[in-house]
Amino acid sequence: MIYGKGCMFQKAKVAETLRRLGVEPTYSTFKRKYTLNEQQTLEHRMTLHHLKHKSEGGPTTIENGAVVNELAHRYLHILKRNNEELANNLMRDWKRNVDNGYEECEVQLVPEEEIEQPYELDVMTVETDIKGKISVKTVKKKKYNRAKNKKKTKRMIKRYYGGER
Repeated sequence: MIYGKGCMFQKAKVAETLRRLGVEPTYSTFKRKYTLNEQQTLEHRMTLHHLKHKSEGGPTTIENGAVVNELAHRYLHILKRNNEELANNLMRDWKRNVDNGYEECEVQLVPEEEIEQPYELDVMTVETDIKGKISVKTVKKKKYNRAKNKKKTKRMIKRYYGGER
């Protein structure tokens, strides 16, 4: 995914910025009209928010879209138009920063933790018994396991960034 998993509304810190600017209702006030169970359900469902309204000719594209949770989407649409546009601009800025490589979406591994991909080699061993008889054994090395290496990489990334997010 280009912008990672999760809600762009939260990643761009739209709720905090609007609260500091005195926009009413605040996101936390808006959330209170839902039960905690409803809030959790709505915050896990992702929807596409058009940064330029579809009714105003805004296309359904990556450039014009913001992935937001359903609760944030409902909140955006109850705001006055100028406040919604302010929120849209915050998400546009966040997307621009990600596109320019300034956000946390890139994963960089510490050089000493780079993963070595094993070569597929046959190993030959020569053994001599007590009577001097020579025996040659060929042992096939295990093949490279892509899925196992992928799991190892994910564990390493979680360990490096301090667990799941």
